[in-house]
Amino acid sequence: PADVFNVVDIKQNGPFFKLIFSAVVGANSAYPEILPMSWLTPKGLKTIESEVDSCTAGGALFGLSAPANFSDYTNIPDPFDTPGAKAVHELVTLPQKGQSPTADMYVYHEYLDEIIPIAGTTTMVDAWCKAGTPVAYEKDLTGDHVAGTASGAPAAFLYLVGRFHGEHLVPPTAQTCNY
Repeated sequence: PADVFNVVDIKQNGPFFKLIFSAVVGANSAYPEILPMSWLTPKGLKTIESEVDSCTAGGALFGLSAPANFSDYTNIPDPFDTPGAKAVHELVTLPQKGQSPTADMYVYHEYLDEIIPIAGTTTMVDAWCKAGTPVAYEKDLTGDHVAGTASGAPAAFLYLVGRFHGEHLVPPTAQTCNY
């Protein structure tokens, strides 16, 4: 997602909490200041132990789980409102201030994505377009997060094949800028 922290914030207390928790645990490997181990309750430590080598969000089917909140697993009210987390937020949020891709970009996102809201992607694309980056942005209604990946992959593949052949093969429904 373009704004990981926004996804974490809005998906707390929802059915995808375990999936989001697993993603934070993974990101914490690269950025341990997000969620220092000293902030975890015994429940938080136990949950992380179960997530470390998991690919299925604690065994939850499709990442679905009982609603929960990070404060249920930490001894501080909001681990994402700390200096360390705020510093990481700047590093992992797109678009990066004062930077935009120098290569043309193909971006696709499902309107009905139940895990990653489309708004962050649209904000990123708008910023890149304003910065002069050539962008083809396909917004689709063919599915949710998982089905959208499958239904969007053929167009993305064709786009890449076209780029390797010096062409711009963009779906006719894609919003484009700077081409």
